[in-house]
Amino acid sequence: MNSNDSNSFVLQTIIFEGALAIIGAFLALLCGLDLWKAFQTNNGSELLCQLGLGLAISAGMCLFFAILDLVPLKCLQDVSEKTKDIVCETFKNTTRFNRFLVCMQAGIGEEILFRGFIFIVIFEYWPWGLEFNLNIIAAIAISSILFGLGHCVTLLYFFITGLLGVFFCLVFLWTGSLIAPIIAHGLYDFYAMEMALKENDA
Repeated sequence: MNSNDSNSFVLQTIIFEGALAIIGAFLALLCGLDLWKAFQTNNGSELLCQLGLGLAISAGMCLFFAILDLVPLKCLQDVSEKTKDIVCETFKNTTRFNRFLVCMQAGIGEEILFRGFIFIVIFEYWPWGLEFNLNIIAAIAISSILFGLGHCVTLLYFFITGLLGVFFCLVFLWTGSLIAPIIAHGLYDFYAMEMALKENDA
């Protein structure tokens, strides 16, 4: 992929991920959900706390997946190599700033759709008639499966991203905010992309 094609793909990806955010926000509006609550903070220090938490979580994710990358299991190594090949082929001729924009837009769009809309509508508003804990389980499971399907490069990659979806749901439940999951999601994606490109250049 040449530089012009890569830049065109970056723009298309940013538009696509932005569309996910718009779709999530629009569906939330149709269902009467106040999505804005998931971004509200009481003061500046709480906002800084959410941002810092997102940064800390992304650092933990980077460390975890760096260690996982060293595990000598062929299935894990195959997934790692395949995703790195896709990243390198797609983004090798793009600027770091554009890659950062893509990753942060992915964090925003995907978290608004999967955690901000799908998780909340199942957890709080879907007429399951289930006990409270079962509603949580259903919301986590369905939103995470859909999140995994959206990243279904291979069956194992679907499983890994599904587990990441569970993790982001738990962060959202813990913090009551989408800010930390968005920051963690976007920064981890950016780190993974940069590492893949760096290894390719080595």
